Amino acid sequence: MTDLSEPLTRLVGDRTAKVLRDGLGLRTVGDLLRHYPRRYAERGELTNLDELAVDEHVTVMAEIARVTNRKMRNRRGSILEVVVTDGRGQLTLTFFNQAWRERQLRPGRRGLFSGKVTLFRGKRQLAHPDYMLVDDDTEESAAEAFANEIIPVYPASAAIPSWKIAQCVRIALDTLGPVEDPLPKDIRERRGLLELRAALEKIHRPRSHADIAAARLRLKWDEAFVLQVALARRRAAFRRMPAVPRIARPDGLVAAFEERLPFQLTRGQREVCAAITRDLAQEHPMHRLLQGEVGSGKAQPLDALVLTPAGFRRMGDIRVGDQVITPSGEITVVTGVFPQGEREVWRVVLSDDSAVECDLDHLWAVNTAARRDRGEPWMVLSLRQIKDDLRTAAGTPKWHLPTIQAPELDCGAERPLDPYVLGVL
Repeated sequence: MTDLSEPLTRLVGDRTAKVLRDGLGLRTVGDLLRHYPRRYAERGELTNLDELAVDEHVTVMAEIARVTNRKMRNRRGSILEVVVTDGRGQLTLTFFNQAWRERQLRPGRRGLFSGKVTLFRGKRQLAHPDYMLVDDDTEESAAEAFANEIIPVYPASAAIPSWKIAQCVRIALDTLGPVEDPLPKDIRERRGLLELRAALEKIHRPRSHADIAAARLRLKWDEAFVLQVALARRRAAFRRMPAVPRIARPDGLVAAFEERLPFQLTRGQREVCAAITRDLAQEHPMHRLLQGEVGSGKAQPLDALVLTPAGFRRMGDIRVGDQVITPSGEITVVTGVFPQGEREVWRVVLSDDSAVECDLDHLWAVNTAARRDRGEPWMVLSLRQIKDDLRTAAGTPKWHLPTIQAPELDCGAERPLDPYVLGVL
């Protein structure tokens, strides 16, 4: 019996284990059984020989008509050709350098033959097909089971094909002993999940598509559970670390800093500040990621112009560490550049004929006339949301942007830069 920590060398030998290690990074039985099939193929229903279509994976029931073994003309080796018939049509099976199969595949024997149909010199053939020879007393259910078997197809490499990986997996499953299940029993029962041993069996040797679905569901839970446990252990380790509590004071530096800000904090900013204040008052280190909200970055086409102390530069040429001009006219350093890949670019035209290009996820501070008259604050919407709700019921433009003044740079020359590029998000 083997377990998941067993080295593959003891299971499949040094040579195969080396190929699995070097080509796929698999070192233990657990690694091998966690190397899940990429997809599944089916032999399919029995097909008549006169109905075969090229490039289809088929299974046929046929009788061997003749067998020939000949040497290849231009290179060393031999080809075994087996012609089978179902009484209506014929099909050639080819095996390269496998003359020993001639002892099995004798004329007059019947069998199930499965593979992908190809054309060679105008004739349909199966190269290196799977097969199961049957006798007259072979149960029909056995033949049907062979035809309907689901075949796992594994991520492979040039050194080891999928079928060889499947052989190694079969050996591992046949010799695998009891498996310790990391997912608690009460969770499995409450969610109707398989045990780990059963899930590994069904993902590699499914008898139905329902088996595959049940195994995948269980193994997804496995991955999520292990990740959450690792994160919980990390959080627990942080909580055990000592720290000096920093209690906020009404007359402290933070309060003085907020009073000097030239703007009012948004509700979201106030909530974040309160959460950080609570964290700082505890006796263990703060474990929190502070993410910049709307206005922290730009998501615009790579050829959009950005104003820098040295003049205008393309957005795509900006790198971390470069200097740019902020909406207030100050110089700041770029701390992050995050390419967004290929996206649709939309041109937004405003009532004063100003225009700017951005993608549908670009965020804007907007308001409506009614909200503005009621003194309600600006909203943040994506261009996608604005586009889908562009006009009022009367057909007039619905959304308003805050009026932005271009910064005064004392550079002695006019700059063809739209203020909305600088000032709106």
